Amino acid sequence: MKRLYTLLITLVIPLFVIAQSTTINGLVIDSLTNKPLKSVTININNGGFSFTDTNGKFTIDKSSNDSLTLTFSLIGYKSKLVKIDGNTTDLQVKLSGNKHTVVYKEKEPESPKLLFAPIRMRLSIDVNVYGVSFKQYNSLLNNYNTDFMSGTQTLAAIEIGAEYKKYYLGFSIGANWRKDSLNRDLDVQFNTTQYGLAFEYKFIDNKIFFVAPRVAVKLMHYRLINSDATHTIDLETYLKDKELDLRFNQFVGYAGFNIGFKIPVSTNDLLYLGAYGGYQVKLYKTPMIYSMDNYLRSDKEINFENYILGMYMAVSF
Repeated sequence: MKRLYTLLITLVIPLFVIAQSTTINGLVIDSLTNKPLKSVTININNGGFSFTDTNGKFTIDKSSNDSLTLTFSLIGYKSKLVKIDGNTTDLQVKLSGNKHTVVYKEKEPESPKLLFAPIRMRLSIDVNVYGVSFKQYNSLLNNYNTDFMSGTQTLAAIEIGAEYKKYYLGFSIGANWRKDSLNRDLDVQFNTTQYGLAFEYKFIDNKIFFVAPRVAVKLMHYRLINSDATHTIDLETYLKDKELDLRFNQFVGYAGFNIGFKIPVSTNDLLYLGAYGGYQVKLYKTPMIYSMDNYLRSDKEINFENYILGMYMAVSF
């Protein structure tokens, strides 16, 4: 009988001990952000240790009546001691960061930097007004020609150019064709063609408008044609009178200011509405005059009004 009691005690005591064992479920979080902290080291005063998982959770097994002291530590945070009694089964621990902790943030990839600023194109249509006089040719061309050629000229032009930062360089071509319908005997035509190269620098440039000094060199090409109004004449008459076909070429310099207002039309494109004005002068005294294949010498001059005004609309893209 004594042996039977000893056997029962031997079997019951381990079961009792197992019945008295408990598990602590815990969570470690940041005291400011309340985000779980992973890889926190947990040192137990009985010599054991544990770690938090990726969700900041941990488990520790202990006897029901045991009191434990747990030390929580993580690089960049202050260590914290927590004492738990025998009845504790759930635990939440908050760790505070050190004052001088440096938090390394993953650097976002930078967009590639351009070695040069992008070049924008500008396409514009403009109308300019200026004065010109051919009065010195009265004695050679007769008054009906020089009167028709002289006066205020209105010229329509198209300009294409490139913008780089505050700089602009553009090429333009403009034209004006006129015909004298008052002369019954002669068909008088006077055609003007302008070729220009212009440069600008925007010394004022913001989101609303810009102001830019503008300099240009222009070739003014004038063509005067006199032909019989009926366009049907005798050969003898034609050889005697000969039709008039003269071409005048004069280089002109220009300096002035361009003012433009910006109107966004898309993410990258702008519409410019503006005006310009300035001073123009002849680059040499007398024009180059041609007729057919002949170069004609003359000391007569074309006189220009010094001031020129214009308005334009342009697209920058």
